[in-house]
Amino acid sequence: MEEALRALIVGDDDVTTIVPSASIRWGERLGNPAVVLYLITGPKSDQTMEGPSGLLESTVQVNCIGTSPAEAARIQQAVRRRVDGHTGSVLHLVTAEGGGSENDTSEGPVDGAKPAKFYTRRLDLRVRHYDP
Repeated sequence: MEEALRALIVGDDDVTTIVPSASIRWGERLGNPAVVLYLITGPKSDQTMEGPSGLLESTVQVNCIGTSPAEAARIQQAVRRRVDGHTGSVLHLVTAEGGGSENDTSEGPVDGAKPAKFYTRRLDLRVRHYDP
Protein backbone atom coordinates (compact mmCIF):
# COMPACT_ATOMS: atom_id res chain seq x y z
CA MET A 1 0.00 0.00 0.00
CA GLU A 2 2.79 2.42 0.94
CA GLU A 3 4.59 2.05 -2.38
CA ALA A 4 1.36 2.24 -4.38
CA LEU A 5 0.16 5.40 -2.61
CA ARG A 6 3.51 7.18 -3.01
CA ALA A 7 3.64 6.15 -6.70
CA LEU A 8 0.13 7.52 -7.21
CA ILE A 9 1.12 10.92 -5.80
CA VAL A 10 4.52 11.04 -7.53
CA GLY A 11 2.82 10.17 -10.83
CA ASP A 12 0.84 13.42 -10.84
CA ASP A 13 2.31 16.36 -12.76
CA ASP A 14 0.27 18.88 -10.75
CA VAL A 15 1.97 17.67 -7.56
CA THR A 16 5.49 17.23 -8.94
CA THR A 17 5.57 20.68 -10.56
CA ILE A 18 5.44 22.03 -6.99
CA VAL A 19 7.19 19.25 -5.02
CA PRO A 20 10.19 17.29 -6.34
CA SER A 21 9.41 13.56 -6.38
CA ALA A 22 12.37 12.89 -4.03
CA SER A 23 10.63 15.09 -1.43
CA ILE A 24 7.48 12.94 -1.42
CA ARG A 25 8.33 10.42 1.30
CA TRP A 26 7.06 8.24 4.11
CA GLY A 27 7.92 9.44 7.61
CA GLU A 28 10.49 12.15 7.01
CA ARG A 29 10.67 15.58 5.43
CA LEU A 30 13.34 16.23 2.86
CA GLY A 31 13.53 19.95 2.11
CA ASN A 32 10.84 22.50 1.30
CA PRO A 33 8.40 22.03 -0.34
CA ALA A 34 7.60 18.43 0.63
CA VAL A 35 4.86 15.85 1.08
CA VAL A 36 5.28 13.57 4.10
CA LEU A 37 3.07 10.50 4.56
CA TYR A 38 2.40 8.86 7.93
CA LEU A 39 0.58 5.58 8.60
CA ILE A 40 -1.76 6.44 11.50
CA THR A 41 -3.86 3.27 11.81
CA GLY A 42 -3.99 -0.07 10.11
CA PRO A 43 -3.94 -2.08 8.23
CA LYS A 44 -7.18 -3.42 9.69
CA SER A 45 -8.78 -6.49 8.11
CA ASP A 46 -12.27 -6.28 6.62
CA GLN A 47 -14.44 -9.06 8.07
CA THR A 48 -17.46 -10.66 6.42
CA MET A 49 -19.80 -13.45 7.55
CA GLU A 50 -17.49 -15.87 5.71
CA GLY A 51 -14.32 -14.47 7.33
CA PRO A 52 -11.70 -11.98 6.14
CA SER A 53 -12.44 -10.52 2.69
CA GLY A 54 -8.78 -9.77 1.94
CA LEU A 55 -9.53 -6.06 1.87
CA LEU A 56 -7.60 -3.97 4.39
CA GLU A 57 -8.16 -0.43 5.66
CA SER A 58 -5.55 2.09 6.78
CA THR A 59 -5.58 5.75 7.76
CA VAL A 60 -2.81 7.90 6.33
CA GLN A 61 -1.96 11.46 7.32
CA VAL A 62 -0.44 13.57 4.56
CA ASN A 63 1.51 16.67 5.58
CA CYS A 64 1.78 19.10 2.68
CA ILE A 65 4.67 21.45 3.43
CA GLY A 66 5.34 24.68 1.61
CA THR A 67 7.42 27.82 1.96
CA SER A 68 4.24 29.90 2.28
CA PRO A 69 0.67 29.23 3.40
CA ALA A 70 -0.50 29.54 -0.22
CA GLU A 71 2.06 27.00 -1.46
CA ALA A 72 1.11 24.51 1.26
CA ALA A 73 -2.56 24.91 0.28
CA ARG A 74 -1.74 24.38 -3.44
CA ILE A 75 0.15 21.19 -2.60
CA GLN A 76 -2.74 19.93 -0.46
CA GLN A 77 -5.26 20.66 -3.23
CA ALA A 78 -3.11 18.92 -5.86
CA VAL A 79 -2.67 15.82 -3.66
CA ARG A 80 -6.40 15.75 -2.85
CA ARG A 81 -7.34 15.97 -6.55
CA ARG A 82 -4.95 13.11 -7.33
CA VAL A 83 -5.94 10.63 -4.63
CA ASP A 84 -9.57 11.32 -3.65
CA GLY A 85 -11.78 8.66 -5.23
CA HIS A 86 -8.88 6.73 -6.77
CA THR A 87 -9.51 3.04 -7.40
CA GLY A 88 -7.07 0.42 -8.59
CA SER A 89 -5.75 -3.12 -8.12
CA VAL A 90 -3.77 -2.50 -4.90
CA LEU A 91 -5.49 0.69 -3.77
CA HIS A 92 -9.14 -0.41 -3.86
CA LEU A 93 -10.48 3.02 -2.82
CA VAL A 94 -8.80 6.15 -1.46
CA THR A 95 -10.98 8.84 0.12
CA ALA A 96 -9.86 12.18 1.52
CA GLU A 97 -11.45 12.81 4.90
CA GLY A 98 -10.93 15.98 6.83
CA GLY A 99 -7.61 17.66 7.12
CA GLY A 100 -7.09 21.24 6.14
CA SER A 101 -5.49 22.24 9.40
CA GLU A 102 -2.72 24.79 9.03
CA ASN A 103 0.44 25.13 11.11
CA ASP A 104 3.38 27.52 11.03
CA THR A 105 6.61 25.86 11.98
CA SER A 106 10.22 26.95 11.94
CA GLU A 107 13.26 24.75 11.92
CA GLY A 108 16.66 25.36 13.44
CA PRO A 109 19.36 27.34 11.68
CA VAL A 110 21.50 25.65 9.08
CA ASP A 111 25.18 26.65 9.11
CA GLY A 112 24.41 29.62 11.35
CA ALA A 113 21.79 30.99 8.96
CA LYS A 114 18.40 32.33 10.05
CA PRO A 115 15.87 29.53 10.76
CA ALA A 116 13.79 28.64 7.72
CA LYS A 117 10.03 29.01 8.12
CA PHE A 118 7.70 26.46 6.59
CA TYR A 119 3.94 25.95 6.54
CA THR A 120 1.98 22.71 6.76
CA ARG A 121 -1.49 21.73 5.57
CA ARG A 122 -2.73 18.30 6.65
CA LEU A 123 -4.87 15.88 4.66
CA ASP A 124 -6.28 12.66 6.15
CA LEU A 125 -6.86 9.67 3.88
CA ARG A 126 -8.87 6.51 4.36
CA VAL A 127 -7.25 3.87 2.19
CA ARG A 128 -8.99 0.57 1.45
CA HIS A 129 -6.41 -1.71 -0.11
CA TYR A 130 -5.27 -5.22 -0.83
CA ASP A 131 -1.98 -6.62 0.42
CA PRO A 132 -0.10 -7.37 -2.82
